[in-house]
Amino acid sequence: MATKLYQFTFNPITENTYLLIDDKTLEAAIIDPGCCNEKEYNTLNEVINKEHAKPVLLLATHLHFDHIWGIPYVASKYKLTPKALQKEIDFMPSFSKQMEQFMMPPQVSYNDATFDAFSVGDTLHYGNCSLEVLFTPGHTPGHVTFYNKSENFALCGDVVFKGNVGRCDLPGGNYDTMMQTLKEVFVPMPNETVIFSGHGPSTTIKDEKQNNPYIKSQL
Repeated sequence: MATKLYQFTFNPITENTYLLIDDKTLEAAIIDPGCCNEKEYNTLNEVINKEHAKPVLLLATHLHFDHIWGIPYVASKYKLTPKALQKEIDFMPSFSKQMEQFMMPPQVSYNDATFDAFSVGDTLHYGNCSLEVLFTPGHTPGHVTFYNKSENFALCGDVVFKGNVGRCDLPGGNYDTMMQTLKEVFVPMPNETVIFSGHGPSTTIKDEKQNNPYIKSQL
């Protein structure tokens, strides 16, 4: 692959953060940074430094607190503006408000981030590599998946998990919308496509068509 991919598991919710590096230019994309303390910041930074990577994109599949916990730190550290879909920005409460809603400990020094918007169908570049923005609602109204078609992988946040799908019972979630997303976006993907989820291990479209009851129901 032209992309070197690192997966980190951060914060008490065991969220997956991804670092994608173009192995030629060393430009990098950071996806869903959930790092929440000094140790986790250092874990991410050590890999970036080891690879001599140059982060140029800071992206969110969706704006649940466990996926954006590290965004203020990463944005400041690497002088990046975080990006999400406008529909998600408009709908989702701030990080601080979500922490209250989920009865999580308050973050005294935390400043809520300001996001710029990308659009569905946009192609986002890190070096010579690119990610297409796919609209994949169901878990949240403005959830997206980042799809690298040429290298056959997708970063799908909390839509598809190995053998399962994301919750639809949280504010803005919708089961019927999730099923439509599976049918229209994931079922047509090539079987060899690797799926990197927001929690848990990676999988493939082929495996999910065979073993995931929600995707099987949409074939």
